Amino acid sequence: MTKTESLQALENLLESFLARAVALKENRLSVLSGLNRLDDIARRGQEFTVLADEVGDWLAEHVNWLNGPAIGAADANRLKEILGNISEELELPGRESKETQKIRFEIERWQTKLPVETKEPAWPAGQKIVLRRGAEAMEENDTGSVTVFMEKLKSFIGLWEGVSAGRKHVLSALDDLLKSAYLQHNQDALLLSGFIIYYLRQNGYLVEPYVKRLKAAESLIKKGEKTT
Repeated sequence: MTKTESLQALENLLESFLARAVALKENRLSVLSGLNRLDDIARRGQEFTVLADEVGDWLAEHVNWLNGPAIGAADANRLKEILGNISEELELPGRESKETQKIRFEIERWQTKLPVETKEPAWPAGQKIVLRRGAEAMEENDTGSVTVFMEKLKSFIGLWEGVSAGRKHVLSALDDLLKSAYLQHNQDALLLSGFIIYYLRQNGYLVEPYVKRLKAAESLIKKGEKTT
């Protein structure tokens, strides 16, 4: 593979990575918007038939949440709590009707199908856990393997989601990443900064100041020096 082909492959990989990061961000905002709207519906204290109608419309609009990875376990827990409160509201004396019964049945179906948040087991203090690795562990720890590289890309997406929240431009997020790389010796922040700088350069941005900061952070990380 020539140098030009290598650069093109890297550019394609970066564009795919950024597209994935943007898609995840948009999905996250969509989930939060949906949860907030349902919470508003539940808090209005409106007449119960209107409440049942609006909740029914909301459930129909977001039914795809039951059939894919759109909503995570933490958001599912919040959703279950809101739906539980609505179900209790519709169960109050004088509010039973075919419509409210139908909505309560649908809420129960949602609560059984939504993902469940799992917690790590708590190990007794002082207890040692010995883990034995098989031959496949060697491949999993090989930084040149496709599996390890894909896991690294996933960690980049998580890092990008956090640093880009509330930002309107990539340069603002890049500035924070470079600070993290320089001050905290964050290796992932350094690598992701390199990706972004290359992406911006390919799209005509003047990135020389950022390249200098990247090299300074890389030099410190290699030397193991701490910066405050």
